[in-house]
Amino acid sequence: MTTRRNSAALLASAGILATGWSIGTAHGQTLTTTVPATSTTSGTTAGAASGTTSGATTYTGTRQSDRWGSLQVTITVASGKITNVTYTTTAGDGKSLSIEARATPTLKSEVLAAQSAQVSTVSGATYTSTKYLTSLQSAIDQMG
Repeated sequence: MTTRRNSAALLASAGILATGWSIGTAHGQTLTTTVPATSTTSGTTAGAASGTTSGATTYTGTRQSDRWGSLQVTITVASGKITNVTYTTTAGDGKSLSIEARATPTLKSEVLAAQSAQVSTVSGATYTSTKYLTSLQSAIDQMG
């Protein structure tokens, strides 16, 4: 009876591990989400800016990566103020995408209010917040 119980427990544990593994790796696929910019860029301006649009300039930060995916922030600046923040991401799984979807609106509103990358990280999204704010600071540094 003990051998039967141990075998059943071993099989159940293996099944749980296999299910968790497949969910955690998104079945080997990389999930990608792109948040589009609200303005269209055209041409290249002097310096490190990626483009201009009716008096606004966009700056793209460095791509930040970790084992859960990568994230890159682009800011739109008009009259010396950050007017919009967008990002592109390649999250490794659905859970990472869910965390990013929850954290990035909060980060964006905080950045627009503070006009800097000196904002708090979002609780439960430390890795996403760190990637977002590091890429953001890189874009801000390009403003000169």
